[in-house]
Amino acid sequence: MSLRDLLAETGLSMGGVYLTITNKDNIAIIVKDAVTLVCEDIVDKARAETDPVVALEVMVKGYLYASLLLQPWFYFLYFETRSLPIKHQEDSKNLERSQVAELERLIVRLQQKPERGYPADFLATMVLTMVQERYLKPWKYKQPASTIDEYAENCLRLIHRSIHH
Repeated sequence: MSLRDLLAETGLSMGGVYLTITNKDNIAIIVKDAVTLVCEDIVDKARAETDPVVALEVMVKGYLYASLLLQPWFYFLYFETRSLPIKHQEDSKNLERSQVAELERLIVRLQQKPERGYPADFLATMVLTMVQERYLKPWKYKQPASTIDEYAENCLRLIHRSIHH
């Protein structure tokens, strides 16, 4: 996604952005920081839940709803991470790693017999992949029968079946 595409999607003007932001790296860093704050808030809300089933739901639905509302920003960050300065590339990668680690922590708490099912780290990665699928390919979910709530429920059902496999 180009800077021009991002601005068109978000309703910001190119002139206004250039008055305050000197280059594309700066806007990518701002987007990374904003997405990080949103994701950290979702993790904090999930950690406040004592029931791991509810905490998992908070995380999955939180990521899905946030990425729906901020889809251009999530999309932009996903594709622009590689062009960020190295430190910010690592920050972006660490955000994803921390999301997977938190999901894995919850999955481990939910697994009754982990030795019989899928590895928790694999399931956690697949959960985040399902979230990313939704904001990277929004065209696939434009049908009225495919709401974000239905997608979230289907994801949670698949996760629980995989955990209790």
